[in-house]
Parts: sequence; C-alpha cells; structure tokens
Amino acid sequence: MKKITYIVLISSLLLSLNSCEWVNTTILGNPSKAEIAKKQEAENARIDSLARIEQENQRLVAEKVEQEVAEAKQVAELNQRYHVIVGCFLMEENADRMMNNLTKRGYSPQAFDFPYGYTCISAQSFGNLNDAYNVMAAMLREDDLWPDDIWLYDINQQLHK
Repeated sequence: MKKITYIVLISSLLLSLNSCEWVNTTILGNPSKAEIAKKQEAENARIDSLARIEQENQRLVAEKVEQEVAEAKQVAELNQRYHVIVGCFLMEENADRMMNNLTKRGYSPQAFDFPYGYTCISAQSFGNLNDAYNVMAAMLREDDLWPDDIWLYDINQQLHK
C-alpha cells in the first residue's frame, strides 16, 4: 500500500509541476508563453506582409491589363482605314478646340498632320467605307454643328505625315 501511495504522490507531484511554466520551459524544454506569443506575432506580421504584397501584385496586374486594353483600343482605332474628316487647321488651338468638341459629343477624334502645316481632325474612323459614308451623311444633316466640307480620308492614300 505504501508503494501505491508513493507512486500516486509522485505522479500527482509531477502532474502539478507539469503545469508550471518554469518546469515546462526549463525541464521539459517547451517554449514559454511569451515565446509562443512572439512567434504568433511574427507569423501574423508575415501573413499581413504577404497579403499586402498580393494586393499590390493584383493592382499592378489590373493596371497592366487596363493599359494593354487601352493600347489595343488605340491600335484598333489607328488601324481603321476610313476617317470622317471634319476640319483642317493651320492653328493648333483650333484643332485642339475641335478635338475637345468631338470628344464631348462622344466621338473618337484623331489628328493627322498633312503637308504645309495643316492638321486634319477625324471625328471617327471605320474599317468599312459604307459605315464611314453613313456617319458622314448623318453629320451633314446636323447643319448647325458641322461645316459643309466634311470629307472622307482613306489612310492608304498616305497623304498624312
């Protein structure tokens, strides 16, 4: 009976010491609560850092995609063969004013430099001659806005610089 009492006493003593942090860290070699908290804090900081890097990467990818779409749109517009020219200007301010006016009205204006210092302004460009004629005719019907000298320019003529 004495042996069982000693074993129970020693076991209970060891179990009670197991919950003590000093025994846990010194004798058993387990990390302290402060070390665990420090490691957890470092892990949280690492996760936050990775999340910020991922957000920045997503923003950069979105920016790049947006830029590529804009460049593709610009290339597509430049590859349109037929342009509805609404004016040719010697003074750059007048050409800029026409470009702003066209943009406000929902057109996609482009400027072409022609010989002798003229800048011709295209209201819109088309890959199809029929579409270009239809838009030009519709613009001519709006007599309060456009001059009577609207004309079509085929970029294959290569008259521009």
